[in-house]
Amino acid sequence: MYYPILRGKLHELSAIRQLASLPVSNKCRPLLEPVNVNLNQIAACIDDLYSKGITPYVVINPALGEYRNQAVSIYQSLHQNPRSSGKFLPCVKILNSFDTNAVALLQNTANAAAYLVSDISPAAIQTLNAASCTFVNPLKVDATIIQSVARIVPYLDSFAKQRRNADYPQTSFYSNLHFNYRNYPNAIGVGDFTIMGEEYSEAGGPAYVVAIHMSHVQHQPSSAIHVRHFCSTIQPASPANPGGKFLEALDDLIAFDNSNPRYFDRTWGLAEFRTYHTNQHFPGLGVVKQLSVEHHMETICNFI
Repeated sequence: MYYPILRGKLHELSAIRQLASLPVSNKCRPLLEPVNVNLNQIAACIDDLYSKGITPYVVINPALGEYRNQAVSIYQSLHQNPRSSGKFLPCVKILNSFDTNAVALLQNTANAAAYLVSDISPAAIQTLNAASCTFVNPLKVDATIIQSVARIVPYLDSFAKQRRNADYPQTSFYSNLHFNYRNYPNAIGVGDFTIMGEEYSEAGGPAYVVAIHMSHVQHQPSSAIHVRHFCSTIQPASPANPGGKFLEALDDLIAFDNSNPRYFDRTWGLAEFRTYHTNQHFPGLGVVKQLSVEHHMETICNFI
């Protein structure tokens, strides 16, 4: 099972809602972290996913966006909203070993999952074993603890994010965890942050260079996942003409795909990119990112 970790931003939610309409959706259960105090948008997403057979995990003590520096639980608010009530599984985000409030919340929330951002005290193992599952980053949590927890979802921040779009190479290594997670006997699936990365930002800066990120599985020799980056080159010193820059990057993507038809999975996201290329239409940078996220998730589901 694939557990993408998504934030409650419009285009990430739109990507998972689209994936939920596809046959591969039975291989996916997202972990959603709200970022807006107004829960209507994420409640609508929960409702839509549930109607299509997906019961998502939702972080009930979010710590990003409008919830930054707020120690609150939104569990009751989500249950009081008719669109999300009874349609999600609670997840408690534990920032570190000193996040005792989160550990207490996990202990007091029935059927909750745990989402470990970094390390955790061995004293919490019993609590984690009572959780429905535990999201763990193998690079940040002691291996002894990982081995001691009954049901884990290993995840990594795998996207090689660059400070500027102009800095992306032609291709970059993403991860082999989507294959190697099976080496953990207590793993029930694998997670990641798609092509968004773990670092959260409210909005992107001006598009001096437009980049389209497309994931693919390199089946030989190791079934590792890589990301190919298609970046514009015109007017790199100016944020003007994002539409023209998108169409330039899109030209490169379509030309590459035409020459290498077995390189990328035939995903909904790729099909949408082809439609925009045919129509020579720029849908906005948010939609461009949404299509890349959807393509990544569908590619992982095809592989799992």
